Amino acid sequence: MPVGGARALLIDGSRAALIGGYGGDADVITPLQLTDEGVQLAGPPRRLVLPNGAPISPGHLSGRGAELHLAVDATWYRLHLEDIPTD
Repeated sequence: MPVGGARALLIDGSRAALIGGYGGDADVITPLQLTDEGVQLAGPPRRLVLPNGAPISPGHLSGRGAELHLAVDATWYRLHLEDIPTD
């Protein structure tokens, strides 16, 4: 399950998520589960959008532990790994 071009990693225990991808996938969240067998997909990839549904600007995001931080103009957004749905 390769995920090319990810720009940020969120991780907490056995849960993880990759944020980003190449081209039009720069706003994709891929939830993952770390198991004894390796890294497994933990749910479908989803698009990351602002609370109002507007697309993000992926140039201003970073992963810190279990949190994604995104700065847009003068507003700072945070997304916690627990807030990303899994299957």
